[in-house]
Amino acid sequence: MIHVQTAHNVTLALEPAGLGDRILAYVIDIAILLGYNTLMWLFLFAIKFGSYGSEAVMVALFSLPWLLYFPVFEIAMDGQTPGKKARKIRVVRLDGEPPSIGDYLLRWLLGFVDFTISTGAVAVTSIALSQHSQRLGDMAAGTTVVSARDRARLSDTLFERIDHAADVTYPEAARLSNADVSLIRDAIRVIRIEGVTVQSRKIAQSVIEVIESAYGITTGEQRPYFFLRTLLQDYTTLAGTADAAFEPVA
Repeated sequence: MIHVQTAHNVTLALEPAGLGDRILAYVIDIAILLGYNTLMWLFLFAIKFGSYGSEAVMVALFSLPWLLYFPVFEIAMDGQTPGKKARKIRVVRLDGEPPSIGDYLLRWLLGFVDFTISTGAVAVTSIALSQHSQRLGDMAAGTTVVSARDRARLSDTLFERIDHAADVTYPEAARLSNADVSLIRDAIRVIRIEGVTVQSRKIAQSVIEVIESAYGITTGEQRPYFFLRTLLQDYTTLAGTADAAFEPVA
């Protein structure tokens, strides 16, 4: 597990993406780019572009997608490319903040060392040997890649599908910020993965203290895990975002 300290002084335990998943994600992305090249060649051949098209246009058509694919997708898809999404992994910062555009660009620039120059040897070696499973681009940007899989049991998932007519226990949940909702979801996910341990209880209690301080909500007699689930259920009911609220966080 990678333990991330957020700006709220809450420690989150995130599961690092496996080396195999990262390699497969990269292979999928390269396959997509190769598929694009093939389709583009077929299209240009069909319209006989080569007989009158400019060389600059040809270079742009075949170079720009390879050049911009990774940073554009990671910025647009919140730390994922199609390959990462297929393998359910995501780029995150080690300080718990969302990666910035600059972070993604720095990872992309050093990708030439991690992948292009060394044909992937540098990336594989640094991921395998570094404490937080980081390639050089991750080390420079303060990021890593973690699993985005929701390991909840099926019974838990069914339990949390929301009946919008259900009674709301904590009406204050309507005021929760997106950042606080993410904290709550992360704490629930950690408990599901690790079980009820000393570390997971500390994480849940830290999140609860943040929520209590910011919104004046108290747990009453509910245990931390069930309080957080109830709070998330109330937020979902009040906000009307049942599908969005239960997407896995990474």
